[in-house]
Amino acid sequence: MKKEVWISLLLILAFALFSNQAYSIFLGTCEGYIRNMTGGFVEGANIAVVVEGCSGDGCNGTAVSDSNGYYVVANLNLPAGGTVKVTAVKANAYGENTEAADQFYAAYVNVTLCEAPYPPTLIQIDDTHNNSLIVFEWTAGADPHGYPTYDVWYFDGTEYVNVTSPQNRTNVDFKTYTWGVKTCNQFCCSPYQYDTFEVYNNPPPSPVLVDELDTHNNTVELEWSSGGADPEGDPTYFNLMFDGALYTNVTSPMTFSGLSYGSHTWKVQECDPWDCSSWSVDTFSVTNNAPSEPVLEEINHTSESHVVLRWTSGVDPDGDPTYDEYQFESNAIISPATTPQVESVSGIKVYTWRVRTCDTTGACSNWVQDDFIRFECPTCVCECPPCPSYRRRVSGGKVVYVCLPELICNESWICEEWGPCIDGVQERECIDVNKCNTTCHKPPTIRRCRVEKPMPTVVIGVRKIVMWPFILSAIAFSIVSFAIGVLLSKKWKAKRKR
Repeated sequence: MKKEVWISLLLILAFALFSNQAYSIFLGTCEGYIRNMTGGFVEGANIAVVVEGCSGDGCNGTAVSDSNGYYVVANLNLPAGGTVKVTAVKANAYGENTEAADQFYAAYVNVTLCEAPYPPTLIQIDDTHNNSLIVFEWTAGADPHGYPTYDVWYFDGTEYVNVTSPQNRTNVDFKTYTWGVKTCNQFCCSPYQYDTFEVYNNPPPSPVLVDELDTHNNTVELEWSSGGADPEGDPTYFNLMFDGALYTNVTSPMTFSGLSYGSHTWKVQECDPWDCSSWSVDTFSVTNNAPSEPVLEEINHTSESHVVLRWTSGVDPDGDPTYDEYQFESNAIISPATTPQVESVSGIKVYTWRVRTCDTTGACSNWVQDDFIRFECPTCVCECPPCPSYRRRVSGGKVVYVCLPELICNESWICEEWGPCIDGVQERECIDVNKCNTTCHKPPTIRRCRVEKPMPTVVIGVRKIVMWPFILSAIAFSIVSFAIGVLLSKKWKAKRKR
């Protein structure tokens, strides 16, 4: 053996010195003997050596056994304790073995060649929908030397040793299977013979739904029908899901009551005992339309202490019963409310009230709002003050008192322009240039916001003055002065005649 090691080392050195190309030099070696099943040496066997866990140069090598069955493979990247796998093949004989290297990077691996039995013959299995019973049949291979044999059956990832044909499996899953058989003697086994088949199941077609239209009704009836027969003729049933709740093994139609207002989704699938179709889906809405807005009767500005508020209720488009809700100022909402409503008012203020119409299923119209102004005016004193008793004349048997011109005060109001529109109301200030201390002809100082044509104005200084009241007052003053002048003139003439 030592002589053989030295020969191997010399061969490595010679190869490194005389090679025309650059190679990596490794010190690992693998050697051994190839024998047959009776222990005799085998000449001419093809040897393959692989260093396990190795990558790059020096990871494998080949050799042919000599006349005494010896082989050697050098220049292996084989560390101390590393593992090599050696396979040997000659004709129909095959063998393999694995060993570890010693501290000198040398592995000693002997291999026994075995001439295996002939491979078995499988009866192919066709693809099938029937998963209740699968039968596996084959014919075992014969041993060329007449050695006793046995079979190893492989199915779905598991080996079953020393089994005979046939083998059965029941109620298997629907999927693709691979099975195989090899025949073995006491020394080795033939290669596996494999077959692949599929146990399949096709789901039923998706059902056909009757489209459910949007409705105001809180009860619906859902209908559907089968999309067709099951491809394999299996019995089928339906599953229904309504708003996320699953109902199994149901039949068409199905009724659902007490539905809330809003969108609803339902879907149906058809199933055989093993698989289901995809879902058929439909969506509908249970709608509730709000009533129309009520119509409020407009309230004029007033100085009264009570107002009567009237309106006409809205109409529900779905025909549901309705009621009204009413609110005056920030008071509590009255529900239900009926028209009219009487409210007390006082002071100078803008009052607001609103009404909406609701149905009995919870839908309401928008609020409709109106406002009005409650105002107050001081008592007017527009009559002449009592005249002195000596200022009188008899006319047609009647005593007529004539007020002197200096005792008559004609209001003459001048107003600023209307202020900005705030909350639907405009204000302005007015003054009586004659300072009569009466408000019989005082123009309004508050109004609702409306687009109006501008009134004629005159600029006094930098202030615009509305002229209509001034012009009217001047005309009235002229008429009164003329009438007084005529009366005084007649009285003076009568006095002269006396």
